[in-house]
Amino acid sequence: MTGENSIFAHCIHIDEAERELIAETGTIVVHNPSSNMNNAVGVADVGALLDAGVLVGLGTDGMTSDMLQEHKFAYVLHKLAKADPRVFGGEAAQLLFKTT
Repeated sequence: MTGENSIFAHCIHIDEAERELIAETGTIVVHNPSSNMNNAVGVADVGALLDAGVLVGLGTDGMTSDMLQEHKFAYVLHKLAKADPRVFGGEAAQLLFKTT
């Protein structure tokens, strides 16, 4: 199931071994913050995924068509989840634009 042609959604409850497998296989992850907040299912550790080299995109899971609003949700959600207003500044932009 993993690989460059696979896209995993949410990835909220993955462990370190699963994160490493996702990274090693080039699997893409889509982060859906408003959906996760609406369903109260948790927060994906997007920072750890990015640090592992995973390409993470931003999705909505049908909650909205406004990607800038979804970007704002991601930006604020991770600050709350980590209880640190300094986190997830540059990382949020990476969800909209692939950087090299």
